[in-house]
Amino acid sequence: MTAETKQRYEALSQRDKRFIDKIKSVETGNYGLRVSDILIIANQGNGSSIEGLFDAFKYGFLKGQRAARAATRKAKVPQPRPRPKPPGKPIPV
Repeated sequence: MTAETKQRYEALSQRDKRFIDKIKSVETGNYGLRVSDILIIANQGNGSSIEGLFDAFKYGFLKGQRAARAATRKAKVPQPRPRPKPPGKPIPV
């Protein structure tokens, strides 16, 4: 952490510090951000860092949805097929 970054961090409220610490503690496992993804997002920001950050947030949101769908598919347990009903007596009409 550079001196300037540390100074900005120290100026944050306790709530904001906890938020930043939580972000930095995230382990993404098999999911990550490739350099090519960063460059694509950065080049679409039209020079606005706010727009670029929002695009990066949406990218992460989409990746999270994808991970959730993968976890759901992985967790699904095959259900047994229902047994056919045995033939019964015909109902009089």
